[in-house]
Amino acid sequence: MPYHATLNIMQALEICLLEQYANYSAVLFADEGIVVDAETSSPLVPFASTVKQLGLGLHSAYLDNSTLVVKCYNTLTAEQIRKQGFLIHSAKDFLYQSYQKPIQPLILRAIHCLNWDTKLQYCSQCGAKIQKILNKTEKKCVACHLSFFPHFSPAIMVLIQ
Repeated sequence: MPYHATLNIMQALEICLLEQYANYSAVLFADEGIVVDAETSSPLVPFASTVKQLGLGLHSAYLDNSTLVVKCYNTLTAEQIRKQGFLIHSAKDFLYQSYQKPIQPLILRAIHCLNWDTKLQYCSQCGAKIQKILNKTEKKCVACHLSFFPHFSPAIMVLIQ
């Protein structure tokens, strides 16, 4: 796909997401980590206003219950982001330091889905390029119509004495 066609698809995604999910809370994953409100230390931020304020470009997104999870890229430096009232933490550091236990499962699911989205590019059945289905955590092969979903494997550790 030519670069300009990809750019047009990305612009269409940004417009669609900004219009459709303007009033949603979001967890934003920038290139370096999670965007966090500096005042509240919360990764849940107002979607449209934060994206516009920080000038973030949208790469991919999905809805996890009522929270939008967005992979984006930024053009600002860490200092410029801090001046806007936000910080960027590495996901690992944020989870380690987070006292917001209810947000941890959302962050972990988000990391899993975003990694799945990045790594799964070709159909395992026919080898053709697959496409993301907008507003779903699904990808579909355009050639053989096989659907792909992220696999969640919950696990627990138990201490037996």
